[in-house]
Amino acid sequence: MNKKIILVGIISGFLALYARGNAEKTSTVIPPKAVEPKTNSVSTNAAPQELVQKNFPLMSTKGVLQLSFPKSWVVSSRLNSQGGIPMDLIGFHPQDSDEFAVLLEVVAIDQEKAKAMDLRKALTDASRAEATNSVSGHIDIMELKGTNVTGVYFTATDKRLALVLRPNPGDYKNLTQGYARLDNLVLTFRLVSNRSDEEKNAMLEMIKTARFSPGK
Repeated sequence: MNKKIILVGIISGFLALYARGNAEKTSTVIPPKAVEPKTNSVSTNAAPQELVQKNFPLMSTKGVLQLSFPKSWVVSSRLNSQGGIPMDLIGFHPQDSDEFAVLLEVVAIDQEKAKAMDLRKALTDASRAEATNSVSGHIDIMELKGTNVTGVYFTATDKRLALVLRPNPGDYKNLTQGYARLDNLVLTFRLVSNRSDEEKNAMLEMIKTARFSPGK
């Protein structure tokens, strides 16, 4: 899985999601019934990582996003715009390698539109290309729930790289990506990695425990 392709794909998915929210703000959203929701489970085999808590004053809207993540992760943030939609980009990567990368996009929208968005359907649409290229040949959409957060995500392994010990720079075996709702924020998150589940579990926990303090 190439990081640039993943980036374009999930931003396109969000823009379609945002457009549906604008066009269907009076509609009642009913998630598809064909796929039973699954809840995420976090492995406890790995030793717990030391966490840090950081406040991110958002540039695309008034307010502060609070995230907890491993102390070893290097973090950066900036303001971006896609299709005229302002968004905060927050990135994480290891200090001494390019074995994984986490990218979080934060978009503020109307509260009612946020509630009406069908995150499951949007992620299902965005995951179709990954299903074709994955080892399993299909994608299971998982639920993600925290105190203030609800969302969905999937994980896939690229069948072309599954047995490759050292993928080329910019190529990654494993992908985890999804959408989450936090107050009037929509969080788009993704992890590309050539390692085990440690970073995936840490990212999902970071999203689950996220907090938002609206500004005035």
